[in-house]
Amino acid sequence: FFFLMIRRPPRSTLFPYTRLFRSQLSLEDALSAVFHRGRLMTATGRGAALSIKLPERELAPLLPDGASLACVNGASLCLVSGRPEAIDDLARALGKAGISYRPVPIDVAVHSPIMDPAVAPFAEVLSRLAWSSPKEPMLSSVTGGWLPSDAEANRRYFSEQLRTQVRFDRLLSTLAQEPTCLVIEV
Repeated sequence: FFFLMIRRPPRSTLFPYTRLFRSQLSLEDALSAVFHRGRLMTATGRGAALSIKLPERELAPLLPDGASLACVNGASLCLVSGRPEAIDDLARALGKAGISYRPVPIDVAVHSPIMDPAVAPFAEVLSRLAWSSPKEPMLSSVTGGWLPSDAEANRRYFSEQLRTQVRFDRLLSTLAQEPTCLVIEV
């Protein structure tokens, strides 16, 4: 079992979709899903994000209204997304406190309540696609655990995943328990 993680600024969580589509959907359906996911996310309005070098428990109390903890990527690395004004306010506060952060070049508020209007329409898109049972095991970027092996559960997971907080830290912990796993950071 191999898991290749290419480390770049956390622009999106599209990586699990590439595995899903290779495993459960035809190329045509996969491209349709990716297109509609992007279209629906963009329709929620402008957003912004920051990558912040703080543990989740220290970051949570600093979040202003309109900003959400979108991803926990490691013990001291999180992604916050939200409306641009809220993210700008957070960046100013972090800068004044001397806390390291980096703007992430995206213009949607990934994995936040701002994505709520996209969930049901995306679920509808996914329901029209021809799904097969997974051909290989897949990890959830939300829970860090293994996804169920039925297509219906995975349809629900992927429709909700665009709004739900991502836990790459837990996913990597699960991978680390696999005796034949190799994680390559590039």
